[in-house]
Amino acid sequence: MHPIRLISFGYLHLPTGPDGSPVPPAADRIEDVRDRLRDPAAARDILDLDGLNPRVQDVVLNTPGARELLANLADYADLPAGPRRIAIGCAGGRHRASGLTELLARELRARGRQVDVEHLHVHLPRVLKGRHQHRSECMTTTGLYDLVTSEGDDGTRHPAEQLWTPGEDAVENGFIVHRGLHVTGIDDPTDDHLYPVGFVVLGHHRWADIIEAAAAYMARIHGWRNLHLYPGDDPAVLIPRIPRAVLTHGVFLRHPHPEHGCGCEWGDTWRMYWAPAAEPGAVPITAMRHPAAPVTAAGLPNPDEDAPATWAA
Repeated sequence: MHPIRLISFGYLHLPTGPDGSPVPPAADRIEDVRDRLRDPAAARDILDLDGLNPRVQDVVLNTPGARELLANLADYADLPAGPRRIAIGCAGGRHRASGLTELLARELRARGRQVDVEHLHVHLPRVLKGRHQHRSECMTTTGLYDLVTSEGDDGTRHPAEQLWTPGEDAVENGFIVHRGLHVTGIDDPTDDHLYPVGFVVLGHHRWADIIEAAAAYMARIHGWRNLHLYPGDDPAVLIPRIPRAVLTHGVFLRHPHPEHGCGCEWGDTWRMYWAPAAEPGAVPITAMRHPAAPVTAAGLPNPDEDAPATWAA
């Protein structure tokens, strides 16, 4: 029988077509698992791993619905006149898509099939999102972006987001105010995380002020006053040091629901990209990782690696 090529990818990294929709890789079957499988990155110990890691594959396989989907894909691929290319996509391409692709490749090889595997986006940084009381969308570590469009009930496409400069309306979109500073938590794409992996404060400020604002955010939103740890962490295991904060810039894109006819259910979502100061629409921000989060969890720009940022004093 002919060989099968399996491809994993992330929708957030795809180029867009003339209508603004993501253009997935060519394949006989494209499996979108963004809504079908819960994002496994809720497991804190796999945040910085990818789908090539057995631990991630195990988490993906034990996600509700994954075993049934894997069996369906394997039976489909093993048909006598079956496909030559199958593409599997999730949000960022790091966990669900790549992990399921590796599991499928293993199953097909066990059936005696020749399989080639290509991971398009597994090497890219994790996609993050702003975390706040309203539903929020992705935030990535790249400064390049495309505006998302959405198809309405009438079949026409509408711009689903626009450049946003947070001001007094920031409080309505998940920021809190502490001693004049607007601060919010940031998280990754899954809604399963209970606590933020980092913090963003509008404007450039002193490190000490950001620490105080971050502690105030945790106290007000999560009822937790110990910034060193997450609720439930054992202080006898590790008491992390407060990480340094960075002065950088970000471009905010907000979904102005329901003031347009897209017919979607995003509802007051926003996302932010780290960006150089010269990027159109860039807003000065100060950012800091939560001390209890993995070192690379928040994906903050690192001034020591020539990122467009400086260390807060």
